[in-house]
Amino acid sequence: MDKNSILAFEEAARQVFREIGFSDMETFELEAKANGTSEVVATVGITGRLLGYLSISGSLSTASNCIRQMFQHLGMEEEESGFGQVHREALGELVNQICGRSSMLLEEMSIEIDITPPTILIGSDIFFDIDKLEDLLHKKIVGEFGTFNLFVGIRSYS
Repeated sequence: MDKNSILAFEEAARQVFREIGFSDMETFELEAKANGTSEVVATVGITGRLLGYLSISGSLSTASNCIRQMFQHLGMEEEESGFGQVHREALGELVNQICGRSSMLLEEMSIEIDITPPTILIGSDIFFDIDKLEDLLHKKIVGEFGTFNLFVGIRSYS
């Protein structure tokens, strides 16, 4: 599999975070085995020529900060406190936009994918089984909101 295909997901995350007002966002490498645990995970499945998923994970505090600041950057008012339904939907839409942008970037490489609706998991010690995935991308996304982990795991459809 071409290494550029997995890098399209990282580029998509950069573009989307910057478009919603996080111009200071940076990404850093995480160890390939850094499949740690999180309090909140937003994930989208990937189907088509590639199979796998993309997830953004972190603490509830980081997720709340991100959504609150995103609302401010977009001129929207926050209607509830804590991490309620609106926050979960906004985080789901964020990961959905990243995967949608990834799809567009991959299409430029003649790789067609489809994506599933986002899923939000909230709890403690959430982790994924990644043994069957061929290409893995682990990045730390750091911005004024805090730190998220970006994970992409894909394999070719055979």
